[in-house]
Amino acid sequence: MIADVVFDLPLDRCFSYRVSPEMTLEVGQRVKAPLKRGLRIGVVVALRDEETTEALETIREAIDPRPLLSERLLSLTKTVAQENVVSWGEALACALPPPPPRRAVELYDAMSSATPDRGAPDTPKLLTGQKRDRRLLDALRQAWSEERGILLLAPEIEDADDWAQALEQELGTQALRLHSRRPKRERWEAWAALATGSARCAVGTRGAVFAPLSPNEVLALIDEHDLAYKSPESPRYHAREVARLRVNETGGALYLTSATPSLESWWRAEDGQMELLEGKISAWPTVTLQDLRNSPADGPLSPQLTETIASALARGQQALLLVARLGYAPALTCSECGLTIRCRDCRLTMMYRRSDRTLHCHLCRKVERPRALCPRCRGRQVALSGWGTERVEEAVRELFPRAVVVRYDGEAARGARGRALRAAIQDRSAAIVVGTRSSLRWFRPGALGTVGVISPDSWLERPDFRASERAWQTLWESCERTGEGSVIIQTRHPDHYVMTSVTHQDKPLFYGHELKFRAELGYPPFSRLARIVVRAKDAGQAEGFAATIHRTLAAHAPESATLYAPAPLTPATRSRQWQLVVKSDQTLPDWAGPVLAPLRSRRPSGVRLEIDIDPVEL
Repeated sequence: MIADVVFDLPLDRCFSYRVSPEMTLEVGQRVKAPLKRGLRIGVVVALRDEETTEALETIREAIDPRPLLSERLLSLTKTVAQENVVSWGEALACALPPPPPRRAVELYDAMSSATPDRGAPDTPKLLTGQKRDRRLLDALRQAWSEERGILLLAPEIEDADDWAQALEQELGTQALRLHSRRPKRERWEAWAALATGSARCAVGTRGAVFAPLSPNEVLALIDEHDLAYKSPESPRYHAREVARLRVNETGGALYLTSATPSLESWWRAEDGQMELLEGKISAWPTVTLQDLRNSPADGPLSPQLTETIASALARGQQALLLVARLGYAPALTCSECGLTIRCRDCRLTMMYRRSDRTLHCHLCRKVERPRALCPRCRGRQVALSGWGTERVEEAVRELFPRAVVVRYDGEAARGARGRALRAAIQDRSAAIVVGTRSSLRWFRPGALGTVGVISPDSWLERPDFRASERAWQTLWESCERTGEGSVIIQTRHPDHYVMTSVTHQDKPLFYGHELKFRAELGYPPFSRLARIVVRAKDAGQAEGFAATIHRTLAAHAPESATLYAPAPLTPATRSRQWQLVVKSDQTLPDWAGPVLAPLRSRRPSGVRLEIDIDPVEL
């Protein structure tokens, strides 16, 4: 007998091995086999009952007594590999459970490698608007009464735990947790319980999309637009797209919820690929746009915003100040010659932190002390410009000395301190919260009395075709969480359709403008993109390999594809990071995958190659 095995390596091929007569193997089983003068663990993806005259190596041992992956999951991971231009072995690694405990034989024995019949997939459903969570729970309760398996994904671990508790109360059963904060043994036992059918309800984050469940299962993604569903490492799959593939291949139902659906999901709903289920129009705040072009504010808070916050506090309501930047100030600028202090390696603007009086580069993590003199003109008028979360927090404490003010951003939200901050937000002991957009998730709809948006223009001005979408989602969610209160947006772009849509609670207005813009320029969802990044220790090597990739792709790309020339990822003179972007139709992975395969497996020593199909950020 011959076994075809794939390994977690960037190699787009299976390796054939001889199976000794005394060994019993099944498809989906892990094995240890020789490869490149060593032994590696791989997964059996095919068995052939035939003899061969070739000199094949022999599989040394079976790691597991029974298969870990069903044929359905093997098929799903193969599709995921093709769609994301990675090897099958790399995609399979995402579907494997944590290492099993030593005494797991009884769980193995209960597993079945049989593939149950597949049902016809339901039309995916997109839930938006008021009470979408309640409507989703009603649908899941109905599915549970029909004895269907349920797998719910949330963007963050805290959200997943909250939803697990909600499902347990709604269904009267245990919801297994599948995320990295649970012990490995617990995650293994949860995975095995789903594989054996002894449990059929699980909640997790992005990686749980590969969890084993019976056919005709029900998958649900909370806040499907959230960037956390996109894997930051290879394979860079998107959990929403894997869920769509899974339901199409195995049958079942898919529910997506979002206050602000992604352009992809909204377009699919308009195109008939998905059913849009909109709730009633929720309460909406009074939205005021303050035009900074004519009346620039002296500080981060205009007089009207300061007065509105004071009124909210007097009524016992919470206030949120949304700030686009971390740190004390986004930049240090010379008022004499206009120079902005940049990182000497990356040439990106360095952010000033008041806490330790240092400048920080958020790309290469360089930290240095600010200089008293301008490095260009030797002038002494080097001053802070812009408003970061630390600087806004300082100003708010001066304006409201008796209020409890907390700052929630990427620096403050880690570990025990972050948990304490979230508790202060949710139990309303924090009167004023200064935070980035990540702070929004900790407020319930209608919980806020006032929201002030300090610097939304930097969101709109980002060099990314999704900039307007991200800005609109943040502003819309701010309004949802304010209810009948007040939202004040300080902006230099009051006539932008993002602002108009939010002001008038007109969701179709935004999607109409944005889809027209995307269609005219051929951006997703009307095309597909590939973002290819080359990183190396030597700048010349990075630039050279990027040029090789560009030439190779250009020689094989169809006429409908657009290849953008390689460009340094940073504005440094000798960048060690180069980026290529490819735009094509829906066949992008089909033609680009085979072209990139030999470049992935035979890249020069010291060079890293990252391929991101359908990137969420550029």
